[in-house]
Amino acid sequence: MMTVRARSAPCADCGSSHRGGGYMKRKTWIASLVIFAMSTASLFAMGQTENSASKAKHILTIGREGNNSFTRNFNPFSPSSLVGVVTPVSIYEPLLIWDPANNKTIPWLATSWEWGNGGGTLTFTTRENVKWSDGKSFSAADVAYTFKLLQKSFAGGGFDYIKSVEATGPNTVVFTFKQPYSPALYEIGKQVIVPEHIWQKIADPVSYANPDPVGTGPFTQVAVFQTQLFELDKNPYYWQKGKPYIDGIRYPAYPGNDQVQLALINGDVDWADIFIPNVQATYASKSPDYHYWFTPTSYTTALIMNTTKAPFNDPIVRKAVSMSINREQGIAAEGDTGYTTPIEDATGLSNALDSWRDPAALQGSTDWTKYNVELANSMLDQAGYPRGSDGIRVDHSGKKISGDIIVGCASTDWTADSEVIAQNLKSIGFDINVHCEDWGLVVDQLQKGNFTMAHTWTGAGSTPYDFYRWTMSTEEAKPIGTVTNENYGRYGNKEATDLLRQFAATFDSTAQHQIVNKLEKIFVDNAPVAPLFSNPDWGEYSTARFTGFPNKDNPYALLETRLPTAVLVLTNVKPK
Repeated sequence: MMTVRARSAPCADCGSSHRGGGYMKRKTWIASLVIFAMSTASLFAMGQTENSASKAKHILTIGREGNNSFTRNFNPFSPSSLVGVVTPVSIYEPLLIWDPANNKTIPWLATSWEWGNGGGTLTFTTRENVKWSDGKSFSAADVAYTFKLLQKSFAGGGFDYIKSVEATGPNTVVFTFKQPYSPALYEIGKQVIVPEHIWQKIADPVSYANPDPVGTGPFTQVAVFQTQLFELDKNPYYWQKGKPYIDGIRYPAYPGNDQVQLALINGDVDWADIFIPNVQATYASKSPDYHYWFTPTSYTTALIMNTTKAPFNDPIVRKAVSMSINREQGIAAEGDTGYTTPIEDATGLSNALDSWRDPAALQGSTDWTKYNVELANSMLDQAGYPRGSDGIRVDHSGKKISGDIIVGCASTDWTADSEVIAQNLKSIGFDINVHCEDWGLVVDQLQKGNFTMAHTWTGAGSTPYDFYRWTMSTEEAKPIGTVTNENYGRYGNKEATDLLRQFAATFDSTAQHQIVNKLEKIFVDNAPVAPLFSNPDWGEYSTARFTGFPNKDNPYALLETRLPTAVLVLTNVKPK
């Protein structure tokens, strides 16, 4: 099973923010695009002037939203690290890469792995003849050091189940677990590795900005760095002979979707993964070189409710909220212009996990993901949430049910979704508004539990384990004020937590399916979150300057710039 952290605002897994674009009035929007177009042209000129050699180089420009400016921080463990550091693993690389486009596990810095002691140990064989970008040799000792560094300086790094990690040879590293833990392969495998000979000299690795990174990735050399643009040139010692085929990658600073979209249309960006309304007419039709590929293979997007706050601690309320949302006509059609697939049923699973779906989990229960305002109102009436004279319902303490849906302003699609949801909630007497702000601020509120509702992502992987851990584990349901990177809604179910432990402790597929069936039933009965739709994996690219991008005819990777599979793209695209 593979854990894929959904594309979030600044985090160690994705390094950037979610969907981009400001939520502005039309005149302000037009003015900002005009100013941005002028400033972008000048920035590109500056970049070329500072590095005149780049005129003869093949530099791939990647459009990522959510960045007003850049600070030179290449620390792969920092939540403020720059785009391109961890994903698309251009500087630092993991032991393996899971490709959800083909459900394949691809050996990377490790060539093989083997479980031992009934799942109590996991041994990786690391790749030979790999060098760091300073010419020093990579070895299994670097892998062991990375995990020891995480355990010592970064609160365990999420690897509390690791009892010990030791390099038993130049190309062998052994992980010993406190108990068998089947998700370990992909959780460990996706962690990027840093060089011991560099990081052992760092006094404070947490605050270290790592301005001149040394990695094993295809692009490691900081050729240009400005507050509005930076370039990474190829690693002179890259281990894949003859690769990468291009000389470098460039990241301009784009605040949101609107600016990236404009740059794509103008031909200033070669590759992006943003939401574009009516992408065929808006982008692809503008040139025979412009292409897109949106695959509905990603995670479940959800409306998260803070279950520590009344009345959202009541499953009846959570179900009524979900039933008031018109996913088919409101979210999928209006908010995301028909790109999304509404969630299939109250198991919450994305369509990528259809093989795990158990129809029996819905038996004897109302499918509360289906639009039914009349039933939602009836449920709330019977549960003792009456409407006041103004039509707004009150909770059991007599307080009006009100609050905000928080969402990143950069996410034009999710902001539009949230507006639809807020209007839907009025039909059941909830006074809910949309509050959008910078994704960094949104994530801070989510992590600390300082919110009422949020339009956001959930856990994702090749099995439902990650989704249900993210939404129901008591281990991830931290007290308000305590930071958590999962289970923002803070719903904890002891039975579900026990089942999740059982799932992790077994390697038997049949047993895992039986456990998931029980988890689905618990989710259906308790509605921890209101699942909305299976989020698409966006992707746009231009073949004006480069070829070799993945597409529906050659799906060797997803067309996402911020997932680990992006390194497959970076090592396969070629100058035209």
